[in-house]
Amino acid sequence: MRSRPMLAPPRITGTVLLPGGVLDRAVVLIADGRLEGVEQGISRSTERALRRDGRGDFLTDREVLAPAYVDVHCHGAGGGSASGGEASLRSMAAALLAHGVAGFVAALMTAPLTDLLAAAGQAERPADPQADTGVVPHVATLLGLHFEGPALSPDWSAGHD
Repeated sequence: MRSRPMLAPPRITGTVLLPGGVLDRAVVLIADGRLEGVEQGISRSTERALRRDGRGDFLTDREVLAPAYVDVHCHGAGGGSASGGEASLRSMAAALLAHGVAGFVAALMTAPLTDLLAAAGQAERPADPQADTGVVPHVATLLGLHFEGPALSPDWSAGHD
């Protein structure tokens, strides 16, 4: 787990989890902060050359590079909540990233519309996914807000007032 912003390395070498399975001894190529490709099964001599070059990041035997999760309905995490204001939301975003969530939709609990709008006004994106700085964010990206009530149908509101 990375706990501070860092420049994205041009390549990451190690075990990689992909939809098709696990790749051992793979190199993930990164350019301008974006995934460019994956080279499978590199030789020991290629790995030694990459280590000498010093421009990459090497995973330990206990680490696996895997796609991050996206949480589409999250009320809170790590002591932070979606309705607690900017600092609380940032705490939530940091906790989510520490658990492998790269992006999330913050869910605001049922409340009067004026309270929901006030909470939405305090929400600031903890990280800008459009920023091409090459810096890996140290918080998950807030993708949007989900309002629970009072916009629900009075006929189909279930447990919501």
